[in-house]
Amino acid sequence: MILERAESHALLQESVRELCRRFPPEYWRGLDRTRSYPEEFVRALTEHGYLAVLIPEEYGGAGLGITEASIILEEINRSGGNATACHAQMYTMGALLRHGNAEQRARYLPAMARGALRLQAFAVTEPQAGSETTRISTMAVRHGDRYVVRGQKTFTSRVKQSDLMMLLARTTPYDELVDKTEGLSLFLVDIRAAGDHLHVEPIETMVNHHTAQVFFDDVEVTIENLIGEEGKGFRYILDGWNAERILIAAEAVGDGRWFIERAAAYARDRVVFGRPIGANQGVQFPIAEAYAHLEAADLVRFDAGPAVRRGRTMRGAGQHGQVPGFRSGVEGRGRLPDDPRRLRVRRGLRCGAQVPGNAAVQDGAGEQQPGPGLPGPACPGPAAIVLRGSVMTVKPGWEGRFFEDFEIGDVYRARLGRTITDADNVWFSLLTNNTNQIHFNADYARRTGFDRPLVNSVLTLAIVVGLGVPDISENGFALGWDDIRLPNPVYAGDTVYSESEVVDKRESRSQPQRGIVKVHTRGVNQDGKVVIEYTRAVMVWKRAHAPRRELFPGVREDSAPGQG
Repeated sequence: MILERAESHALLQESVRELCRRFPPEYWRGLDRTRSYPEEFVRALTEHGYLAVLIPEEYGGAGLGITEASIILEEINRSGGNATACHAQMYTMGALLRHGNAEQRARYLPAMARGALRLQAFAVTEPQAGSETTRISTMAVRHGDRYVVRGQKTFTSRVKQSDLMMLLARTTPYDELVDKTEGLSLFLVDIRAAGDHLHVEPIETMVNHHTAQVFFDDVEVTIENLIGEEGKGFRYILDGWNAERILIAAEAVGDGRWFIERAAAYARDRVVFGRPIGANQGVQFPIAEAYAHLEAADLVRFDAGPAVRRGRTMRGAGQHGQVPGFRSGVEGRGRLPDDPRRLRVRRGLRCGAQVPGNAAVQDGAGEQQPGPGLPGPACPGPAAIVLRGSVMTVKPGWEGRFFEDFEIGDVYRARLGRTITDADNVWFSLLTNNTNQIHFNADYARRTGFDRPLVNSVLTLAIVVGLGVPDISENGFALGWDDIRLPNPVYAGDTVYSESEVVDKRESRSQPQRGIVKVHTRGVNQDGKVVIEYTRAVMVWKRAHAPRRELFPGVREDSAPGQG
């Protein structure tokens, strides 16, 4: 794995695997044949406290986070089991934990932690509404100290294996709402007390998945079992779905590991024409590609878990875990730090520059100010800090520079830095068909003398070049790179900055409308260490001959809105 796991994570993984060994493939195949629920397995998980991992210690749980819960579910599926039989116990209770009152938490959470109560059912989906949750029609009408529920839910899983059900129902008619996300309320329904007023019809699926249609025929729910405020239920379930996405993503990662391990084993053992089929690249490459995709998905899942635990409910955190994608953000700073190590390491682009504390800063108007106190907008663009002796000139970026703007000795220090993530490294290596284990395998990296996997050096080069484009080659093109050196390794989590010094400038003999600028570029990390350096020549337009720039080709500058 690329991401270093905490020692406690490794212990948790091994303990879950050990429990799962008691339930071999024959156990699961037998359940599939008889379409039975894995009672013994769920009971064992409960007894070991795994299903109470997210319940706070004060209520008898482990008090751990989404990351640890996801590890448990991943290991179940990696061992050949089926975590969907019990995963809802983890995320369904989240609404109760975060939005329920103190009396509700004290009444239900300890019993759930002990295994005396199961909350495995979550009734949201309806046949006519589908995924448009705000259009559900199941009504909960208040009569005194209770609500009476009528309606139908579909694909409500594990309702026959649960004591309690989390129910989303309408408490205000849809047509009476201005904000359509309002008017839905969340209830904790005691299935045992509902009796004949709750009718369950199992839905036959292709796999052994216990789901059903549920009909509510005047089911009574006391007001004490309303979660949070009436009408706010939609927001409560959205909050919980972030956790659900991450947990289910972890199960998919576990499935992927199960398949890849078996594919690799078969490729080693299956011998055709005198050698294992795994010796053929046509077999190796698809497995390696699947592995790279899996590692990328796993990294995003591990990135999302801590974000959710910190209370981050961005469209973000949960969706990143379920659909592998990448985050990048721009972190603006109103002051340029005098020490680059003061910059917080974060994913994505950020503003910041290595500004010596004893230098002066000169803006376009000639006003001088101390370097560390440079005011201005949080991130005005990729303008460079141009060093000349002890004076730094701030020149605007984006529009680029022309041949006349460069002077030998100028040092262009880009304001933007780029933090390289594990996911960046995996996907870039995958894109370039680079399957060298030094970029993926932590154990392999340690054996080669590094403490963790290295970032692909071509990715480092591309980022450092890109950071300098607005200041060096926005109005030109590179003629080539020379003397590329990699003095220090780059690891995931490092932030890379770019600094280019003009070392030569001359007219072009073949193209008089352009000139040639030669720069020596250094890429440095957040500790000020040089991680890459090279020289390159750039063919740059002279101002009088440069073609007109078009940010949006085809749109005339004199076009009024609605014209052209």
